[in-house]
Amino acid sequence: MQSQTTNLNLTSKNRLPNLKSRIWVPVLYTYDYFSKGKVSQIEFTFEICSEAPGYNNNWPSNITLEINHNPVVTFLTKGDYGGRKGSCNPDWWSDSNSQFGEFKRFTITDQGSFPDGEKVSEETIESPKMKEGYHFSFILKVDYAAG
Repeated sequence: MQSQTTNLNLTSKNRLPNLKSRIWVPVLYTYDYFSKGKVSQIEFTFEICSEAPGYNNNWPSNITLEINHNPVVTFLTKGDYGGRKGSCNPDWWSDSNSQFGEFKRFTITDQGSFPDGEKVSEETIESPKMKEGYHFSFILKVDYAAG
């Protein structure tokens, strides 16, 4: 049976709330979707940056990605980027605000977790119980504890 890949794309076209608080991105999949065959991987792609007053290209933040409230990986964003116009920003978006972010690709498979193609965790598609129930949650949050 052929594996299926599901993509969730979050870009600056759909600006996310300030990362000083949790970001909840609900992703809903039905039993039917997973029961059609063995899902061996799910991939999320998004653009993300730190959050500083105005912008600050040197403002690192540790961001934790959780699935079903299960921390899967923590990664570093290096700054809250500005200084040039972002390609997806509307005309009304002020130049004094964040303009763009880092492109991230997160893949969770039956072999582990791979942010940007590098295996960093043994957490698999089975670990956070993504196939139990009729939905799962995808959460990005600032992880102050990660230092």
